[in-house]
Amino acid sequence: MTDEASPTRIPMDEAELFERRMARTGGDRSRLEWSGYKVYSQSDEDGIIDEIFRRIGAPNRTFVEFGCEVGLENNTRYLLEQGWRGLWMEGYPEYAGAIRASFFADLESGRLALRPTYVNRRNINDLIRDAGLSGEIDFLSIDIDGNDYHVFEAIDVISPRLVCLEHNHSFRKGEEWVMPYDEDYRWDPAAGRADYGASLASMAALAARKGYTLVGCGLVSPNGFYVRSDLVGDHFAGPFTAERFFNPIDVDAVLRYPVTPHHGMPKPRPPLPVAEPPPTPPPSPDSLRAKVANALPGPLRSALRGAKRLLTGG
Repeated sequence: MTDEASPTRIPMDEAELFERRMARTGGDRSRLEWSGYKVYSQSDEDGIIDEIFRRIGAPNRTFVEFGCEVGLENNTRYLLEQGWRGLWMEGYPEYAGAIRASFFADLESGRLALRPTYVNRRNINDLIRDAGLSGEIDFLSIDIDGNDYHVFEAIDVISPRLVCLEHNHSFRKGEEWVMPYDEDYRWDPAAGRADYGASLASMAALAARKGYTLVGCGLVSPNGFYVRSDLVGDHFAGPFTAERFFNPIDVDAVLRYPVTPHHGMPKPRPPLPVAEPPPTPPPSPDSLRAKVANALPGPLRSALRGAKRLLTGG
C-alpha cells in the first residue's frame, strides 16, 4: 500500500463516506466509524483517535509508535503537531534517515525521540524505558507487519490508555490465528503472502488478557482500537466483540480516503528544500584558451606556441 493515493483515484466524497458508514454500522451513531477523519493517518485513524481521547481524556499527551515509516503518514504525527511528545521506532535505515531530516526540530527539542531499530519481544521494554517513558502513557500504536501480536504481548513497561493494533485482515470475523514468533520475519507485500501478525479475534483476546477492551475498528482499514478497561465506563457501547466491530479491508477506499485539513490542524510543514549544486562560475579567458589549445592536434599546437613566442618575445 502506498503512502499517497494515486492521482488517478478520485477521493471519496461525503455522500460515499455516509453510505459506507451506514452499511458498516447500521446507522448506530455511537460507533467510532462516524468520527473518523484523515489528517496524516492512512485513512480515518486520526479522527477515531481524537474521538476516543475526547471521551476518555489524555492527561499525559504522550505516545509510542513503532512501524511509523518516514513519519509523514502514521497515527501519531497529528498528535506531535498538536504539542504531544513521544517515541518513534523504525527499523528501515532509509526511513529513519528521512525522519531525522523531516523532524529535526522535534528531535532537537526533545519532544520526539527516535530509535532506528527493529523491535522484538526481547528489546521492546528496554527501548521504551531508555527513551524515558514508563508507567501510564496515553497512546501506543503498533504496525510492523510481522510480530505485532508477540511484541504487544511482551510490553509491560508502559500502561497506555489507548492502543491501536493492526490486525491481519485475511481472516474472517471471529477466526483466531497468530503467526509463529520469528525475529527475522520481514513481510514482503510483493510475495502475495498473508502470514503476518494476527487476526482481529486473536488480537482482541490478547488485549483482553492484558486489560484492554476492543471498542471499534477503522471503517476501511485493518486497525483495531483498544481502550484500557478501567477507562471504558459508559463512554462506549457494547457488545465489545471482534465479530461486531470487524470491518473488511477495502484497499481502494483506503487510498481514496479524503484528507480533511481542519479539526484544528496546524499549518502543514513545507516540503524539505532540495539541495541544488552551487552555480558554476564562468570560465576565465586563460582557461578557455588552454581548453581550445589542448583540443588541437599536436603539430598545430606546437606551431601556435612558436608563433606566440615570436610575437611576445617570450
